[in-house]
Amino acid sequence: MDDLELRVFKKKRSLFVENVEINCTFLDSIKSHEIFNSEECTAIMNERTQNSKVMKFFDMITSCSKSGLFEQLCMALTRSFPWLAKDLQSDLKTERGNLVIDPDVVKEAAMLVHRKFGTSRRLSELEKKEIQDMIALKIQISKEEWRTELKELRDELEHQQNLEKHRKAKEIEIAKTLSKYIKDNKDKLSNNAHDMETTTQLLNAPTEDGDNLPVIRREVQYILKKFSATLVEKSILSEDRERCLKALKLPLDTSSLYDTLNQEFKDQEEKVKKLNNELIEKEKQLKQTTKSKWDLEDSSREINDKMTQLKSELSEKTVKLSTIQEEVRKKQLELDELKKAIKDKGIQTTPTENGTAKKLTRPSSKTKLTLK
Repeated sequence: MDDLELRVFKKKRSLFVENVEINCTFLDSIKSHEIFNSEECTAIMNERTQNSKVMKFFDMITSCSKSGLFEQLCMALTRSFPWLAKDLQSDLKTERGNLVIDPDVVKEAAMLVHRKFGTSRRLSELEKKEIQDMIALKIQISKEEWRTELKELRDELEHQQNLEKHRKAKEIEIAKTLSKYIKDNKDKLSNNAHDMETTTQLLNAPTEDGDNLPVIRREVQYILKKFSATLVEKSILSEDRERCLKALKLPLDTSSLYDTLNQEFKDQEEKVKKLNNELIEKEKQLKQTTKSKWDLEDSSREINDKMTQLKSELSEKTVKLSTIQEEVRKKQLELDELKKAIKDKGIQTTPTENGTAKKLTRPSSKTKLTLK
């Protein structure tokens, strides 16, 4: 035990002396949890009085240095003194600081202290606070115990409900099997039961001595014979089954056969899950590839539209350029002709406002020119 566990255990000395009875059953429980060996248990039982036995047990526990002794002792006490084991565990939680007191518990304890000692001047505020903390601690311990018990009861109820569901499913399966057997063997069962009478008919029939005991004995013997025939048939079927399993080289143990089949089924199920995961990944990759393909097609379509537009603009510019070149060529021809005419006749030309050449005549000798 560590220091905290030893401190908690020593606080319960008076409870041990008053409530724990050392007997063979209690010591067998202690021995089964490997707390003490046989010699130590014998030394405890050799004490004369019950009080001395408890004190001897207490001293031996406190002087023992085994690891995990506190948990083993609580488990041993749970069988005979469950309330004491819960007390020890709750106090240990408190000492370790693992027990968290809920706010509603603190409020409830404060309300109780105020209701009882609120106007009293015999107790100081510090003493009232200590009483409040002690009450809150006890309430929280009780609350934790109830919470643990409710959890255990809930688990047990769930376990019982699962067993009930399993039992009902088994009953339904048996009923279906029996109905199928009766349906498949209806003619055979009808022929076998043609001359038979039910137990109710036999018991209701009047007897000579008025006692139904011989009838019951006779019917019981008949039922036992039927059961024995069924058991013999079952043994024959079991032998046939073993021979079939040996011929098929399968394990004779049904459980091992079921385990093998279950393991194969689990392996196949894992393979199916793995293939499903791979298929999902492939589908994701295919979706991404398809999306990328669509994006590329959209980009290619936009580029083609842009190229078509540029080609159209280029053709328009080319037509305009050809027109301009044709006009330039015509103007060049006109200019060449004009230059040729000027060269041949010696005619001077002056450009007009609109850019065309104006024909000028050579002045005669009779014309007077005045300059202003």
